[in-house]
Amino acid sequence: MLFVVLIIVILSSGFVSSMPIFFAPTPTPSPLPTLAILPYGAADLSETDYVNKAKEALADKLKIGVSEINLVNAEKREWSDTSLGCPEGGRFYSQVITPGYLIVLSVQGGSFTYHVGNGRVVSCEN
Repeated sequence: MLFVVLIIVILSSGFVSSMPIFFAPTPTPSPLPTLAILPYGAADLSETDYVNKAKEALADKLKIGVSEINLVNAEKREWSDTSLGCPEGGRFYSQVITPGYLIVLSVQGGSFTYHVGNGRVVSCEN
């Protein structure tokens, strides 16, 4: 109890208020890193580039040469989101119109479809 009374007496005497108060210097904020913001569609490739990428993906999947693959059709499309019409479960996609192509390839009597756009090539077939 004596300790509490002593503290009250010291605080009420003005002793503490006459002591200089030292503050830590305010830190200077560092600049934020510069982000490279590309215009939408900057990663888009030409139709020919997308066809070649789709052929390479199929050749890799089937372990064959790219020259064995034939282009059936490349149709310009606007996908409703960045999944390119092939959403994977548990993933979220930006809900923006994504320009691209629907590419159909054939090889060894089979037909293979690829959705492309925004620099990506995906197959909806799992």
